Amino acid sequence: MPFTPPPFVGKLPFDPPDSISIADFMLDETWGRHPLGYSRNPFTCGLTGTSYSFLEVKERVDFLARAIADEMSWSPNKGNEWDKVVAVFSVNTIDYNPLAWAVHRLGGIVTPANAAYSVDEVAYQLKDSGAKCMFTCITHLETSLAAAKKVGLPKEKIFLMEIPEVAAGGLKTPKDHKLLNGFVKRGESLPRLETLSFSGGEGARRTAFLCYSSGTSGLPKGVMIAHQNVIANTLQICTYDAPSRERYKKPHEQHYMENVLGLLPMSHIYGLVVICHASVYTGDTVVVLPKFEMKSFLSAIQTYRINMLMLVPPIIIQMTKNKNILDQYDLDCVYGLFTGAAPLGKEVAEDLNKLYPKWAIKQGYGLTETCTVVCGTSVDDIWLGSSGCLIPSIKVRIVTPEGVDVEGYDQPGELLVKSPSLVIGYLNNDKANKETFVEDGKGDRWMRTGDEAVIRKSPRGNEHVFIVDRIKELIKVKGHQVAPAELEAHLLTSDLVADCAVIPVPDDAAGEVPKAFVVKSNSIGLEESDRMVAREIQKHVEREKSRYKWLKGGVEFIDVIPKSPSAPPMSSHNPHDPANDRDDEEPDMLDADEAAEEVTENDGDVAMESDSDDGPMEPPEGMDYTGEQEEEINLINDSSAHFDGHKDSIFCIAQHPLIPRLVATGGGDDVGYVWLVPQEKEKPLLPRSYESDPQPVERKSEETLTKLDGHEDSIAAITFSAPDGKFLCTAGLDGKIRVWQNTAHNTPNVPSYQHLAEAREVEEINWISASPSSSHPNVIALGAGDGSVWVYEIHAEDKGNELQILQTYYQHTASCTQGSWSPDGSLLATVSEDESLCVWDIFGDAAAFTNGAQTVVSLTGQDERFRVEGGLYSVAIAPNGAFVAVGGAEGQVRVVSLPILSGSSSTTGAKGAGAKSKAGGGGKQSAAKSGGSAAGQILASLQAQGDSVETISFSSPPLTLMATGSVDGSIALFDTAHRFAVRRHIKEAHEGEAVIKVEFLSPTASANPRAVATPAAGAAGNWILTSCGNDGVVRRWDTRGGTAAAAQGAAGEWRGHRGGGEGGGVLGFVQGGGGRVVTAGDDGVALVFDTPIA
Repeated sequence: MPFTPPPFVGKLPFDPPDSISIADFMLDETWGRHPLGYSRNPFTCGLTGTSYSFLEVKERVDFLARAIADEMSWSPNKGNEWDKVVAVFSVNTIDYNPLAWAVHRLGGIVTPANAAYSVDEVAYQLKDSGAKCMFTCITHLETSLAAAKKVGLPKEKIFLMEIPEVAAGGLKTPKDHKLLNGFVKRGESLPRLETLSFSGGEGARRTAFLCYSSGTSGLPKGVMIAHQNVIANTLQICTYDAPSRERYKKPHEQHYMENVLGLLPMSHIYGLVVICHASVYTGDTVVVLPKFEMKSFLSAIQTYRINMLMLVPPIIIQMTKNKNILDQYDLDCVYGLFTGAAPLGKEVAEDLNKLYPKWAIKQGYGLTETCTVVCGTSVDDIWLGSSGCLIPSIKVRIVTPEGVDVEGYDQPGELLVKSPSLVIGYLNNDKANKETFVEDGKGDRWMRTGDEAVIRKSPRGNEHVFIVDRIKELIKVKGHQVAPAELEAHLLTSDLVADCAVIPVPDDAAGEVPKAFVVKSNSIGLEESDRMVAREIQKHVEREKSRYKWLKGGVEFIDVIPKSPSAPPMSSHNPHDPANDRDDEEPDMLDADEAAEEVTENDGDVAMESDSDDGPMEPPEGMDYTGEQEEEINLINDSSAHFDGHKDSIFCIAQHPLIPRLVATGGGDDVGYVWLVPQEKEKPLLPRSYESDPQPVERKSEETLTKLDGHEDSIAAITFSAPDGKFLCTAGLDGKIRVWQNTAHNTPNVPSYQHLAEAREVEEINWISASPSSSHPNVIALGAGDGSVWVYEIHAEDKGNELQILQTYYQHTASCTQGSWSPDGSLLATVSEDESLCVWDIFGDAAAFTNGAQTVVSLTGQDERFRVEGGLYSVAIAPNGAFVAVGGAEGQVRVVSLPILSGSSSTTGAKGAGAKSKAGGGGKQSAAKSGGSAAGQILASLQAQGDSVETISFSSPPLTLMATGSVDGSIALFDTAHRFAVRRHIKEAHEGEAVIKVEFLSPTASANPRAVATPAAGAAGNWILTSCGNDGVVRRWDTRGGTAAAAQGAAGEWRGHRGGGEGGGVLGFVQGGGGRVVTAGDDGVALVFDTPIA
């Protein structure tokens, strides 16, 4: 009788597609993955912090595929997959999986080799797989070259993946090997590839990964894993885990995401599918480590706030035995761990629970041949010793040696598995295929695991799988069956044992008895007698186990348990038994010494759990076994209206200069919308979050007036033209600027915008801003990803030439991150990741100060006084136009003098750049004279905050304040009239999450999401500073007074967006005269908050 998943396990959302590649499944939102724009960075280096957003990874995959195709003369739809086999022999890197997806994009095969392999083992895999090239890393280059030489693979086909210097052991990268990042750069300039085309069912037939699995005898076998196999198991895992993840979702979150430990080898099926595909598919970050070392492992958990630890028992055992080291690190971010490879005994699990009672300890079972997971623990039904419940679309049978299907509980037999993730089979090994994959006569295909299992019903009433041991490895003691795995798991709980293996030895009376081979713990002194230590180890078993399980065969000490990277250690496996002529499958989930080269562990083809009759563990704190959440979630929403037309993050927002109710938004869904904020109603005295029992209020989204389409990538910036908002401009990451004209002349209060013109001169636009110049209306400036700055003038009457280039500047050598107009619109200040500031004379009004140059001021990182290592990301010009302030990495701010021309300040928007990027500087400084003082003088060099300054705003007179917002979550206030002294530092302004925008209140404040505000003099309430951040909250601050201001000047806060940094927060706002704030949410919603001025 087949056993099926219990009732609480959901169905797959759709059948695993069989006509797409893994790359399409992972990188295309069509197939149900968490949206790329909402997802966290998929891979982050746990040693250096290097990371790419998912959109950047998608682009890198594309460029890498182009370059590999060019290098190898491959084409996606020419030849078959066996013509395009790429070997990967490396430690874990953040590019490991993107490389695989690039190969899949070409229709090729990736064959990952265990990083612990010897020259001969690598050579065997290269030859057997027919690899055409190999990617390796500097630490494995010598082995790779030797193996390649053995099989005749040219040296020129050995490429290098970059790894952190600290992991390279001082080895330098040779110049005669091409680098993966070099391929990415090369691919940027190559033409796009044709789309890979699969016919119906081809995804189920075509090999994507060729993983090598070995047993106790013979050479490793290539396991052919189809695209659909990986897709199926990814869907199975994510569907099974979905209810468990819901319990960890915070009230403001629409989708739970977490940081996952990426320590286990990506060459192994466990790391490859469970960590690098299932986690990434659901939007998580995998924090990548190249190998296990206790302190770097714990440091990564603390630094990157890792929530889920994917581990193997030896690491867990080391953790339980090193509490003094663990206590030195903050591990409160961890909520649970998932383990495989070998039995995690009940005792070890309990020891870990004593150290961390809130952690949920989960186990799983799977094989390479099942493309990983068959069953796993749900946090709603944890039962130690169990491998958990069957995941969706899995069926299993328990078959006795006589071939009879078991129909009851607690009856052992061989485990057979049916799943859409069952692999194609073994490469060139018909005999093993026939023995392993069997038909049942009903058209169903089953995989014989070679593992003995039983089904038991948990106290919750769900059927759990218990793996007893490898068949034929059971020790028969007077008719009793003893599982070596159970004894090994128990022995590893002893402080005297570092590693062990249990085997049967003949006994005249009992037939067989257990004997243990033990590697002694380092805690045992040289003076201690081996005989006494051996006896203590035997007593450790005798105190807890039945008499027939005692170590009557004795204890023998050895230096290391013999094993190879893919074969089990000493075992009772009988290679002459016909039932075991095929090599054993890949060890359950993960071979332990593959997981951590420095950690020794019995990594044989044994079960992951002991055969335990003990009851379930107590539920972790905060959980109950009813499957219901104890805490009632109450989502706070202080907004009075909303707009939810976007299907992705809203990156930018703009407000009409004459009609404050008219708002335009643009987002990651490649479209923008124009919509009206509803008329103000009578407002409560306090926002709803202050109510004692706020109740949800149902309401409809505001309606769209105009849809702004035509972009091929996210709209990064948006602005209305000045002075009358006659035009609306959108700028995208596709490099397009699109202009829309108001055609509703007869209804001025409800404009209607129609597309007028378009230009595309660059690959990516970061920001766009309208000039406030009354003498030069309808002038728009933008900054591009290549560092260029473009100024356009809109002439609707000039048909065919409506969008005219006024100026183009190319002085920046890296991405132009933000720009700011002077008060009268005559000057434009721009900054770049290359550490440079340029102030441009747009209309020639400052010709007297430029000596014929384009710039009034030009400063770069070559001037050590000005240099901000890591780049500049914010800029604003003071209301009197006398100086410009720029902000950059590590909280650095520079204030530079300008020639005073006239007027008051203006503002700009920018999409904001990663504050951690590094870039060099270059160029020269120029200065323009102004009334005896030099423009371009550095008036102040400030650093009050600890991370990148991404937003700056000036108050209007008579106040003389400058506010800066930082990625570290703080806001700093400087007094510009008193040598820029720090008036206030609000360290937890946004609860540790990045501050996205600060803006002093003004009727003429900018409407761009990351814009700086330079309001006109005399504005009412000009002491009010509004801010937003990645915590999803809008806050107001009373900036009057100094450092002793009550509550640091907090004057109000408004909630409604989910926050938490990645995947949430407020990316911008507009506030008109101050009575209402309208937000741009990373959650794809714009909220309207009533914010009366006190």
